[in-house]
Amino acid sequence: MGQFSMEIRPLPGSLLGGNQHSNTFELLADTRAKIGTLMLAINAKREFWLADVNLSAAIYGGGSGAGSSAAAPSVGDAGGGGH
Repeated sequence: MGQFSMEIRPLPGSLLGGNQHSNTFELLADTRAKIGTLMLAINAKREFWLADVNLSAAIYGGGSGAGSSAAAPSVGDAGGGGH
């Protein structure tokens, strides 16, 4: 389907990119906004791939339907003996 990039680059305006803020609160607000944007992008990609899997299941058969994401184990449920 799509191609995934494993390249890591500093965001424009990040600390590594030479960002200019007049005080700490501006830096925190800017960083918080960037984190929020990244979280939205991550969630959008997650929703895309879940929809892609559900579409494939609907076309080719299998799967448990639209509620299958609710039954998926979370990261905390993966075991690990409480580590």
